[in-house]
Amino acid sequence: MKRLLHRALTMLVCLSFVSAAFAQRYQSDYQIKGDRVLYNGRAIVADARSFQILGYGYAKDRTNVYLDGVVLRYVDPSTFRLQMGGRDPRGRGGSNVSRGRGVPVTENNRLFVPEYVVSRFDVLFDGRKVQGASINTFKDLHDGYAKDAFDAYYFGEKIQGVASSSFKNIGSGYAKDSFDVYYRGEKIRGASSNTFSNIDDGYAKDAFSVYFCGKKIQGASVNSFVYDGNGYAHDAFKRYYWGEVQR
Repeated sequence: MKRLLHRALTMLVCLSFVSAAFAQRYQSDYQIKGDRVLYNGRAIVADARSFQILGYGYAKDRTNVYLDGVVLRYVDPSTFRLQMGGRDPRGRGGSNVSRGRGVPVTENNRLFVPEYVVSRFDVLFDGRKVQGASINTFKDLHDGYAKDAFDAYYFGEKIQGVASSSFKNIGSGYAKDSFDVYYRGEKIRGASSNTFSNIDDGYAKDAFSVYFCGKKIQGASVNSFVYDGNGYAHDAFKRYYWGEVQR
């Protein structure tokens, strides 16, 4: 029982670009108490009577749409919906996920990830201005990643230390430049950029290690590692389920 509970918690927390059924924000951070609305225990300015918790960090009332407790400007609550279906990490289809960096994306079942919008004066993402972005050289790489001639971005926030000229989205939440590898915009320490590749559903590998959701799977055999689908994988010695060794 404890083992099953541990696996369930691992899936809920870690599956960032895996299966949309296992979002990090599966349980809401919002609470409605009388005439007050709370986010992570902090009161926010919202209309409690019309407040609706939509899941994955999203909510709305009669006047605003919220993400992680913050008002999304330029978003009409009367027409806003969370949508299933989205852009394939390899470039096929539509797009969308939560700014909280915890919503999975799979081949057939993905959540909505806002696209970047380049206006005449600014670059916008999810109702917010992308600070310092160059509108003339800006490129949306999809799945929350983007870059311009100088910097790279994840969910509208600058990724520190990136070589923009070689930066690319390789799918399932992973990206890399000539020197480093990133998962959900965070550098994976020790990963080899030259040999790093996305496998699928959160699994990835380089010449030395196998990874799941950006974390190294200790003891996994790179040379014999095979992803079987639906979270299952194996190497010459062990079987894995969503990155956990099967006993």
